[in-house]
Amino acid sequence: MVKENDFIYAKGESKTPIPYSLPEGLQDGEGLLASRPNEIEISNKEGGGYPAVIEKRLYMTFCIEYQVRIGSQVIRVHTSHSNVFKEGSRCFLTFKNPRWYEKESEALEKERTERQVI
Repeated sequence: MVKENDFIYAKGESKTPIPYSLPEGLQDGEGLLASRPNEIEISNKEGGGYPAVIEKRLYMTFCIEYQVRIGSQVIRVHTSHSNVFKEGSRCFLTFKNPRWYEKESEALEKERTERQVI
């Protein structure tokens, strides 16, 4: 995600901001807007959230998992079995409880990756 002028945009999509109230004092730049897959509402109602496209659909025991494209990124969304969309169809997302994390330095990311290697 990219923060620009008090709005957040999906990478590759600079026209439609993602509805989210940012904490004060954040600088413009890249970051991560994180949300659990089951805390993202998905709808087919025009204007019912952020516009996106269904890439893949996976039926699971407890839900349907959709891989949804927003901008140049793909995210996972879990919803009930009664909320069915075809692959390739347009949908709208509402993030219930997202968190914003500013981008960390590449040195910190490299250190984290090195610590994971056994």
